[in-house]
Amino acid sequence: MFGYVVVNKPELKFREFDVYRAYYCGLCHSLSKRHGLSGQLTLSYDMTFLVILLSSLYEPEHNVTSKRCVVHPLRRQNIISSEFTDYVADMNVILSYFKCLDDWHDDRSVLKLAYSKLLKKGSIGKNLNNVHATSDSTDDGSVAATQPNSDSNNQNSYFTDDSGHLHISPDYSYKNKIEAISSLLDELGTREKMNETNVDVVAGLFGKIMQILFVPFDDIYAKGLGRMGFYLGKFIYIMDAFDDVEEDVKKGRYNVFSNCYTDPDFETHVKDMLTMMMAECSDAFEMLPAVDNADILRNILYSGVWNSYERRVSKNLENK
Repeated sequence: MFGYVVVNKPELKFREFDVYRAYYCGLCHSLSKRHGLSGQLTLSYDMTFLVILLSSLYEPEHNVTSKRCVVHPLRRQNIISSEFTDYVADMNVILSYFKCLDDWHDDRSVLKLAYSKLLKKGSIGKNLNNVHATSDSTDDGSVAATQPNSDSNNQNSYFTDDSGHLHISPDYSYKNKIEAISSLLDELGTREKMNETNVDVVAGLFGKIMQILFVPFDDIYAKGLGRMGFYLGKFIYIMDAFDDVEEDVKKGRYNVFSNCYTDPDFETHVKDMLTMMMAECSDAFEMLPAVDNADILRNILYSGVWNSYERRVSKNLENK
């Protein structure tokens, strides 16, 4: 489902792309260190965006170095990493783990089941056992998720106050995040099996998952980051469905657009939805005091995310 939150390389300065690449290499190194080769295989440019965003906002102490690797054995690659690199690496593995389980349940893919077991051997494996959760959300993306045995004094629960502000445990709350993500993915899978045709419902569920990933802990930035994650998640789900609809229909797989993709105004309708999602996401970003590498982040939000849409539209024109 990922591959959409990327830079528009021709619009970046050389120095900016070097910085972007260094954060990407930092995420790759963290995945390898914390989760082994199986974790490293989950590497994506999409999650690099989150590393840069959190690093820009919180300005942590960075470790800047250069190393050779299997992919680049001859030339040292610049690496930028911080505590948020490790956090995003863990979140990426958690999401990949549940995606593998989903593929196993849906398609009985033995390879995905085996891969999920490998992912559990990393640094967060002990948190991936016997996870269950309940969750809910408001239409604007505010999450309210609790564990089955939650109470008002439980510091690991997700909840919203009267103003709709998202509260999360002051630490990274991996256990609670895992439970909430598991529950949301279960609900998303159920909706897809029911052939849900309301795009806002299914895209909203994935938006809630991304919201959880975007908020590392409870502070003054939680609401803005959560709003960014929620709408970016909806954008990713809609873009993925748009990109795959013809292949999904051909192979008999679920796609929320399967009943309307032949409509003459389908592409325009999808673009309108995508534009609204990115407008909300970008508005939330501009309200955050992210200064470092802001031009890289804006390149992604205002230009890079549209690369796949434009490629798909061009391909559709060629096939007509």
